[in-house]
Amino acid sequence: MSYASMCEKQQTQTRDYLQAVHDRLQAYRDGKETMAFAGLAIFLGAAATALTSRDWPPTFTQNRPWLVVAAFSLLWVFVAVYLRYQLRRRRWAAIRVAGCDWLLAEWLPDSPHAMATEDQSPAKPAKPGPMILIVDIVWPLKSAVTAVDPNRSVYPDEIERSWVLASKRGTDALLHERLIHIAGWVGYAAVLTRTILA
Repeated sequence: MSYASMCEKQQTQTRDYLQAVHDRLQAYRDGKETMAFAGLAIFLGAAATALTSRDWPPTFTQNRPWLVVAAFSLLWVFVAVYLRYQLRRRRWAAIRVAGCDWLLAEWLPDSPHAMATEDQSPAKPAKPGPMILIVDIVWPLKSAVTAVDPNRSVYPDEIERSWVLASKRGTDALLHERLIHIAGWVGYAAVLTRTILA
């Protein structure tokens, strides 16, 4: 087998692998989005029930609104942690899908080769520390998700580079996370306001 045919075979294998990763992560991303929406829907359903109920707060908490505040706060913390987990994983997948997509487009014959103008060896961002992950529960942070593990090299350099560059560019996933989080905070604040002012 000639060197040229070996290179062509390797390139074909790389493209096939990258397309398979793209498709798998796209399905994973969509699943995480569905799970996040389900969690948000349950929480907002509970908030809507509280806001539209004639007898609010419940009779067993009369003169003790702090019980409802504590219970609903605990529910919101649980839902916020759940949402953050699902949406972080969704953003991780979205970044990798964007990187795969860009790299696959780069290999097309008529490609403008946009990646060629980017940093050839971009630094891998550090893994987020515990404080960033805790703050991220209150408000989604860009630095809470990294596309690749900075301490490990598993994939070919070209693929990892595409993911790191996609992470630096960002996707609309972060904006989407923030909108979902705002909806949760609004529901939480509305229930607390009704409980305290009732």
